[in-house]
Amino acid sequence: ISSAGIYKQTEEPPHVEGDTVKADAGHVAVEKYLSEVFRNWASFRPQYMIGSGNNKDCEEWFFDRIVRGRPVPIPGSGMQLTNISHVKDLSSMLTKAVENPTTASGVIFNCVSDRAVTLDGMAKL
Repeated sequence: ISSAGIYKQTEEPPHVEGDTVKADAGHVAVEKYLSEVFRNWASFRPQYMIGSGNNKDCEEWFFDRIVRGRPVPIPGSGMQLTNISHVKDLSSMLTKAVENPTTASGVIFNCVSDRAVTLDGMAKL
């Protein structure tokens, strides 16, 4: 599992598979290694994942601030777009890739929903 944070900033969001990536991003080296060493591989690039078993705590951070009555600082104008996906959706994608290795092999998948949300909107969710 990679990350949509791998992409360079663009003036034309959302990112699509094949957009320019940051050469110094650690996930770039991992994806390159996988493509060189393994015949069957796939890369999944989520942006923000929510749900049980998620190893990131972005939603817990928001909830912690809200339940404690603390402000939720939002960078910039708050109108920057992002994308949220549930871990169940990612696990479904991973399962389908394992079940269909010839179809998924060598493919990069952005794991995002079909609707973006602003950072302000994310805080209000």
